[in-house]
Amino acid sequence: MEKSKQILYTAALDSTGKLVLIDAADKIQIYACPICKGQMIPRKGEKKRHHFSHKALTENCTPESVLHYSFKKLIAQKLEAHIASKEALQITWGCRYCLEEHTGNLEGV
Repeated sequence: MEKSKQILYTAALDSTGKLVLIDAADKIQIYACPICKGQMIPRKGEKKRHHFSHKALTENCTPESVLHYSFKKLIAQKLEAHIASKEALQITWGCRYCLEEHTGNLEGV
């Protein structure tokens, strides 16, 4: 696989268990892998895309697993924040039956 197309670790857990995306990561903080809980190091250099890497390699942890987990966790965090603030959460989707675009509010879920 071409290096530029590889899936990289783009999220890790901070000390409170909150998921942090690489662009918001601070090099002096300690992060953990969402899957194996191993220590992650933010890599924010000039040559490669920013990403996290394991401090020690693990066999059963893949960037794809972390990506899948991270997406679910980010959705949950977003929903929890909107529910706590009682702020509307608008969603928009294309309908495959009428071919129109619809909008709805997930408030109160």
